[in-house]
Amino acid sequence: MQPRCRLRVPVGYSASIQSDTGAGEGVLLDLSPIGCRMRSDIALNAGTYLALQIAISHERTPLTVEVSVLR
Repeated sequence: MQPRCRLRVPVGYSASIQSDTGAGEGVLLDLSPIGCRMRSDIALNAGTYLALQIAISHERTPLTVEVSVLR
């Protein structure tokens, strides 16, 4: 396994998840410029396409990620 090429920053942002297999809620655990790690209440597998609404502290509107692929 190769080490990460980007530093991940710990966060605790809530997220709403829409995937091609269902919808649910999750928590982003860390972020980097090219990815994130999250925990969710729905089963997600590698290759799943996601859309996210991320509730960021101090922001009124959530950050929208229209399309992402789970790695």
